[in-house]
Amino acid sequence: MEQLGALYRKWNRFTEAYECYSKALPILERNLGPNHPDLFEPVYFLALDAHSRGEAAKAETFYQRALELQRASGGYQAALALHGLALTAEGRGELDKAVKLLGQAQAILQANSSEKALMLNTTSRVLRKLGLDAESDAAATSSGEVQKAW
Repeated sequence: MEQLGALYRKWNRFTEAYECYSKALPILERNLGPNHPDLFEPVYFLALDAHSRGEAAKAETFYQRALELQRASGGYQAALALHGLALTAEGRGELDKAVKLLGQAQAILQANSSEKALMLNTTSRVLRKLGLDAESDAAATSSGEVQKAW
């Protein structure tokens, strides 16, 4: 079911992907345990889905769980979950919290990756909202440099 969800996601058939991941998650939890890192993909997808539907509280819960599932590995998936949490914080107007979460995400990522460029772009936008134009410009410049490097 999870593999079918991944295929639907790849094909941009998100309604079908949601149905598969929603059904797969309880089965995976039962078979792997509630804290197994392999639960990241369905949990993260469900976070993205909730976020896209404007269900910020539900999305935040899923992003937090996704982060906990990947915290030990410290890889790019943990950074993606931190990015989602930053976006929900930004949506609530908690801009300082969003910047902090984005900083944590950037610290995890490789120097030159598409994920790093994404985090820097989001950081630039949030810093601009805070009125920190020089810092925002620096983040945007760094994002451009990262994009050129990969």
